[in-house]
Amino acid sequence: MLGERKKANELYDELITHPRIRYASETLFKQGKYRNAILDAYIAIEEMVREKSRDRRSYGVNLMCKVFNEKKPILKWRSVNEEVEKNELKGYKNIIVGALQGIRNPKAHAIFEQRPMRALQLLNLACLLAELIDVSEYVGAN
Repeated sequence: MLGERKKANELYDELITHPRIRYASETLFKQGKYRNAILDAYIAIEEMVREKSRDRRSYGVNLMCKVFNEKKPILKWRSVNEEVEKNELKGYKNIIVGALQGIRNPKAHAIFEQRPMRALQLLNLACLLAELIDVSEYVGAN
């Protein structure tokens, strides 16, 4: 495990490039507190969506379903006029919802060990999602 931890720390600096995800996770990750690093990164994702969507009342899955609704999005990174664009938004909405349900929620409600390389993979996904949120534009509340 020590070799895996060292390799994960080296890769962290190369792969985890989004500033909000680094801010939320770097110290915890490098201390070997992988579960907490992942949890804080995905909390940062939720905070980013809440800030950009100007929705301070909704949380978690409900927030993501509302904000990235392909029929009436609050945030979008492309037009959603064509079916392919709606499908892309819906697909990423499902990924974000899945990340909150399957990655963040278990870490918020149970204490367990997380392997360093698996933690790095989950943080890398958080970077991708954070970048999508960064390039999204606010188009108004439903």
